[in-house]
Amino acid sequence: MRARLLLITTALLVVGIIWLGQLSASSTYLTGILGPSLVLGLGMGSANLPLSVIVLSGVQRDDSGIASGALQTMQQVGASLGVAILVTIFGMASRAAAHPVLHASPAAQGRAILVTGVQTAFRWDVIFPLAALAVAVLVIQGVRAARSRQGDAPSEEEEPVELEAERLVDVA
Repeated sequence: MRARLLLITTALLVVGIIWLGQLSASSTYLTGILGPSLVLGLGMGSANLPLSVIVLSGVQRDDSGIASGALQTMQQVGASLGVAILVTIFGMASRAAAHPVLHASPAAQGRAILVTGVQTAFRWDVIFPLAALAVAVLVIQGVRAARSRQGDAPSEEEEPVELEAERLVDVA
């Protein structure tokens, strides 16, 4: 169940980012910002717990502190690197769009430049959750395949990640 939840929440991230990439100068707050932000928040908030359980469930109890610290560190480094990449993309797209337009007010030109930068950054941003979704699918399938080769395949109701998570909870 946790693996399925991780896949669903990662898909929500993809949907939210694609939706934000559709932002235009005529978008309303409700449909251009609030809606996609709620989808992103639901996806991000719901993905953290299953991700942590999946990562920490395969670790020995003595190493769980180190694994948890490594997980948190990688999340922080990944977020920082992602923001740096997206800000660079935003800046490059904004500079490329910053050319004078005849018969347009400075405010309209500013909005057009901002929207171009935001659209471009979010269109590139969709790569990150798509990559995470691909990795999650491959890892989950790999765990299932390894379990079935060992003859320890769970029933259709159970998933390997849940079995590992239950073992982790029982030990703690």
